[in-house]
Amino acid sequence: MKLLFAYGAVIEKDSYGLTPVLAAAVAGHARIVEYLTLLPQCSTADRIDALELLGATFVDKKRDVASAAKVWKIAMLERQLAKAGSLRDVTASPEPAYGYAVEPRSAGELAELILEPDAVRMNALVIRERVLGPVHPDTAYYVRYRGAVYADSGDFTRCIELWTHAVDMQRNHLDPLSVATQVTILSPDFILCQVLWTVVDFF
Repeated sequence: MKLLFAYGAVIEKDSYGLTPVLAAAVAGHARIVEYLTLLPQCSTADRIDALELLGATFVDKKRDVASAAKVWKIAMLERQLAKAGSLRDVTASPEPAYGYAVEPRSAGELAELILEPDAVRMNALVIRERVLGPVHPDTAYYVRYRGAVYADSGDFTRCIELWTHAVDMQRNHLDPLSVATQVTILSPDFILCQVLWTVVDFF
């Protein structure tokens, strides 16, 4: 990465509108995120979004809540110091599928959040949808993934709520017959299999 910039690499957005620092955050490349956020080309808004997104990746991909809490705290402090109107809004209407989760606004709220594993997971989903948007494949993927985790633990209601939200996101923003939407629509087959195996085991 350093070599690329040494030879005049230019920061461009990918097909989903993500800058390199956001793409690195999605993939969980913490050192690359750290390097890119120090470049003058990286805006304050992108830096904060990247740190928040990196925290979500720590939660979902690496199950590392401690590292997530660390970068979320840094992002929160920077958000508080940033000029009014220079950042993306985080006050969207709470999503029922995420348990009406709202991103923490203070160190105290963040400290309380970290004590609740389910709240941490929902916060990661809220951040991912806000930063990546509903069209990015990772947004729906991790909503489906979290639903599958609930299904594994027997909480089929939460699973169906999340999967329904994933379908609604894709139905509203992608072609009706897109491959991504079809995969999400077929996900409930997993629940049916789980229920059938539970009944078979019972008898």
